[in-house]
Order: sequence, then structure tokens, then C-alpha cells
Amino acid sequence: MCHDGGMQTKIRQVGNSSGILIPAPMLAGLGMRRGAKVNLDTDAGCLVISKPRTRRISFLQAMGEVGEEDREALARLADL
Repeated sequence: MCHDGGMQTKIRQVGNSSGILIPAPMLAGLGMRRGAKVNLDTDAGCLVISKPRTRRISFLQAMGEVGEEDREALARLADL
């Protein structure tokens, strides 16, 4: 169910696309700023704009990005 309170705005033409203006205080309240990436979705007829989740990688995935020399040093540390 959509929230009917808050601010109303119009959908505007932006080049060949459409956009909405989001007031700076609203962005600041969400910890966002101009140029930030957002997720767009729909839910029960509502447009939902949200901050992307921070991608976290596992230790093993990070190890895959470590060079061979560093991998050997980490392996020695693990044996201590």
C-alpha cells in the first residue's frame, strides 16, 4: 500500500527520459546526495526509490583477489 502523505511532485521530461525532483532535505535525511546511485522498484502500484545495499564480499572471495606473494604471507600467518 502506498503512503499518501508527504510531498507531491510532477514527472518531468529530462532529455528522452522522465524524472522527478527530490528536495535536498529529503535526500540528506536518507543519507544520499546528488549523483548517488539508487534502486528503482515498484510495489503494489507504488514507485519505490531506495539506497543500494553495500556489497560485501567474503574473506575467501577477497583472498581470490590477493596476489601470490601476499597469499603465501597470509598462509604463514594463519599457521601461527
